[in-house]
Amino acid sequence: MKTLVTSLLLCLMALLGCSATGSSKDKPDAPLVVQETVLGKLPPRTFVLRASDFQSPAIGTNSGSLFSQALGEIAEDAQVSDTDGDGRVSLHEIKSFVDDFYSTKLDASRSVVSYAISSVPDVALLSQDALSTADKPRRKLVAVLVGIGKYQTIRSDIPGVDEDIKHLTALLTSDKLLVSESKIHVLQNEQATYVSILEALDWLKETATEEDLVVFYFSGHAALVPRSGQDSPPVFTLAPYDAVVASNRTVDRGLETRDLLERLGEVLAEVRVVFIDD
Repeated sequence: MKTLVTSLLLCLMALLGCSATGSSKDKPDAPLVVQETVLGKLPPRTFVLRASDFQSPAIGTNSGSLFSQALGEIAEDAQVSDTDGDGRVSLHEIKSFVDDFYSTKLDASRSVVSYAISSVPDVALLSQDALSTADKPRRKLVAVLVGIGKYQTIRSDIPGVDEDIKHLTALLTSDKLLVSESKIHVLQNEQATYVSILEALDWLKETATEEDLVVFYFSGHAALVPRSGQDSPPVFTLAPYDAVVASNRTVDRGLETRDLLERLGEVLAEVRVVFIDD
């Protein structure tokens, strides 16, 4: 599930309206605006960035995924992704940096970086230099980080997921992050059951306000999954720790991304950011 077959991957790319990874200089400057994607209907003010490593010898190590490594590099030195030189790093600059990071590590047939947005301004998330709390926006960060490397029944372990969580935590607790405070809820391995993830989404709803930055990160198995007994297209599904894959490839206790996005749409926020690392 972490690794999708090529045809399925290309299908997802086509449905999402994305392209295989490559230099951001080869892509149009205008952001891709997609209201309805294979991931589900995007709520307003939502930014989704998905990166998938496809059977790559460059990953699967204890260093974490390429996606989290790229975000970790931004945490260490925000200047690497400040392409317009304004001293700040925006959502779209993060997307471009991740895209270019993949292109230096993998050929286009072995990975995909895709994104979709809904009514999101190009929000600045980090500054190049550390700022005092007084100089930062009033908004706080409210985040849920999910990392699953070992599953209850799925036998394919994913090495390096602990490092994924470390990279994301470093980014979201950086003194360069443009928030006044950070509230982060982490679920790893056996903690990240289907019910626990839903409870964490409820915590987001209870904690965030309309001026806050909300982040949901998932590192683990995910795939397009057929819907049992229905002729409708397969749905993109994240696998919690206790997910069970049936013989017909349906998933019991799988978290469909359209359900995830619907729940996130109920969370008050200035902007919602979803990182899917599968």
